[in-house]
Amino acid sequence: MATTAVNLPIHEHPLFPSARCMIGECGGCHVNGYIYNGYFCNEPFCFIWFHKECAEAPAEISHSSHRQHPLLLTNDSNDGRPCDLCGQKLLPPCYRYSTCEFKVDLTCAMKPSPPAIEHPLCHHHSLVFLKKREEKVSCELCKDSIARPSYSCLECDVYFHVNCIQLSKEVKNTLTETSARHGSMFSRLNENLEKAQRESIDLREGAWS
Repeated sequence: MATTAVNLPIHEHPLFPSARCMIGECGGCHVNGYIYNGYFCNEPFCFIWFHKECAEAPAEISHSSHRQHPLLLTNDSNDGRPCDLCGQKLLPPCYRYSTCEFKVDLTCAMKPSPPAIEHPLCHHHSLVFLKKREEKVSCELCKDSIARPSYSCLECDVYFHVNCIQLSKEVKNTLTETSARHGSMFSRLNENLEKAQRESIDLREGAWS
């Protein structure tokens, strides 16, 4: 059955849905990895792929970090400014409101940071999301200056980069997985050693079979 192309706001050409699995960079979020059940452009010299959720990004959204204006999906992000939330290099497409020059990348737009983190891994109190600060502060984790939105403990008056908060989660998950793998490995190793010791005793006693 032939696949019908659809017009979506994220791309200038019609896009075809695909059930194939491919490895590459999504043209929306620019993440490298597997793209399954996504969309692709079949125009000459424009063979670009999108995750399904990226391709189907709406033309207009309401964002929790900029409630005063709706944000519009655009491919115009060539002014060199970073994403106003994560501070990373801003690649098209992105969401923006032209009058106030607020811009966010597709990931920050579709998956905004939560307004509060009740049980952060990096701190013993809850943290709240802050869009901007007038005075200069440094991140409690990496010690670098914070110029973008951040998380803060209002009780301790400390601040954290959004990316540092996310990194602490990734490190925790990695350590947990590594510990679990090593624990399982050591458990199997111990079982094998005990088995070898039993067989050695049986062999000495003439009970080997």
